[in-house]
Amino acid sequence: MNDIGAARSYGLRHSVVLVTAPVWIVASTEGVAIALGGEFLPTWLSFILVSGAGVGSAIGLILVRRMWVKYVLEVLTQGQELANGMIMLDEDDTGTGARPSTDDPLGHIETSILELARSAWSEHEELRRSSELSFFDSKLQRGFELAGNEEEAIDVIGRAIGQVLPRQAAEILLLDGDSARFRASHAVPLADQPGCGVTEASACVAVRNSVAMSFGDSEDLDACPRLRGRTSGQCAACCVPINSMGQGIGVIHLTGHAGWQAGPDERQRLNVVAYQAGIRLGMLQTLANSNEEARIDTLTGLPNRRAFGPEAEAVLRTEGPHIVAMADLDQFKLLNDTHGHEAGDRALVLFGRLAKEAFRRQDLRSRHGGEEFAFLLAKCPPEQATKLLTAFCRDVEAKAKAYGGPAYTVSIGWASSPTNASTLKELLQLADQALYTAKEQGRNRVVGFGDEPTLEQVVPQLVGAS
Repeated sequence: MNDIGAARSYGLRHSVVLVTAPVWIVASTEGVAIALGGEFLPTWLSFILVSGAGVGSAIGLILVRRMWVKYVLEVLTQGQELANGMIMLDEDDTGTGARPSTDDPLGHIETSILELARSAWSEHEELRRSSELSFFDSKLQRGFELAGNEEEAIDVIGRAIGQVLPRQAAEILLLDGDSARFRASHAVPLADQPGCGVTEASACVAVRNSVAMSFGDSEDLDACPRLRGRTSGQCAACCVPINSMGQGIGVIHLTGHAGWQAGPDERQRLNVVAYQAGIRLGMLQTLANSNEEARIDTLTGLPNRRAFGPEAEAVLRTEGPHIVAMADLDQFKLLNDTHGHEAGDRALVLFGRLAKEAFRRQDLRSRHGGEEFAFLLAKCPPEQATKLLTAFCRDVEAKAKAYGGPAYTVSIGWASSPTNASTLKELLQLADQALYTAKEQGRNRVVGFGDEPTLEQVVPQLVGAS
C-alpha cells in the first residue's frame, strides 16, 4: 500500500502497481514498466528508506521504465505483428531466437504472448477458410438452382472448376441416359493433356470406390491404369466422382504434368462441386423422366395425345402441305372380347412398333387413346400421303398374321392442310370423318377427306347389300 501511495505522490494518479513476486509490474497512462526482483529490488527499497517514499518511488519508476519498457513494448509489437499475419513463427520459435530459461520471468511473459498470438492466428485462418468455403458453396448452389437443364448444369460445373483451378486441364464425364457408358460433356483441354479414355462407369476407379482419388504420377505402381500409355507421356490426375442418390453418375477428371496435385483447399472445393452437381443433375434427371412418362404411352412407346398436340401445331404453322391422319384397329373390341385383353395389348404393342418404323423421320406418330392413333406427315402432298399410308396398312396386315397373336387390320382416314383446314382440331375432326368412311367402305383401307369412292370400294358394298 505504501508503494501505491508513493506512485500517487509522484503524480501518476491513473497508475496501478501489481506486486507479484518476483516481478513488479507498473502500468500507467504513460507506459508500462516491469521491475524484476533480485538485486534491483533491495537497492530500490533501500533508496526509498533513505530518501523518502515519495522521491524513492518516483526515481524508481523512472529507472524501471527506462530499463524495461522498450523491451516489453518490442515483445508486444512482435505479438501484434504475429496476430496480424505480418510474421510467421516456426513451431519451436518463440520470437527471440531461443527459449527463455526457467528463471526468466520476462521470457515466460514473451512466450505466453507469442503462443496466444499463434493460436489466434490459427483460429483466424481456419475461420477465413471456412467462411470462403461457405460463400463458394452458397454461390454454387444458387448457380445450380438457376440451371434448368443438364446442359446448363454442366456449364455451371465447368465454370466452378475454372474458379477452383484456373487453366487446369479438366473434363466432366457423365452417364449417357440409361446406359452405363460415359460421355465427355465438358472439357477444358490442354494441348498435351488428353482426356480420360474410360467409357464405362464400372471401369472408373473413383466411381467404383465413390471417393475422390489423386495420382501424382501415371507410372506409379498404384496409379490408375487409364493414365498409363497416353500420347503425352507421364501425367498426374485428380478424379472426383459425382454421385446422385448413392449411385455414381459421373466423374470430374483433372490432369496435369507428373508431380502435380491439387491442394487441400482445392480438393475440398472440388468435392463441394461434385456434391452439388450430383444433387442438381439427379433432380433434373428425375424431372426429365417424369415429363417423359407424362408424354409417352407406356404400352406402345409412342407419344400420347398431350405430347402430339404442341408438336403437330408447330408443324402446321410452317408452309405445307401437311397431312393429319387418324388410324383405328379394325374390330378391336371383338378381338379383346374373343382373345382377352392380354392379346389386345400384344396387338397394340405390335402396331406401335410398326408405326415407329413406318413413314419418315420428320413425321409424327402418337397413340390418341384406346385403339386410335394419330399421324402427321409433314410437307407431304396428298398423293404421296396416300401411298405412304396404304403401304403402312399392307405392312400391318402382313405382320399381324405372323406375330403370335390374333390377326387384325387397320383403317386410316386423313385430311390435308391447308386444303381442307388449317388448325389441328379441325384436321383431326375431318380425318376422323374420313376414317369413319373407310370403315363403312369395308375397313383395311385408306380414305382421304372428300375423296370419291372408287369402283373397287363401291362394288363390295353393293354385293354385301344384295
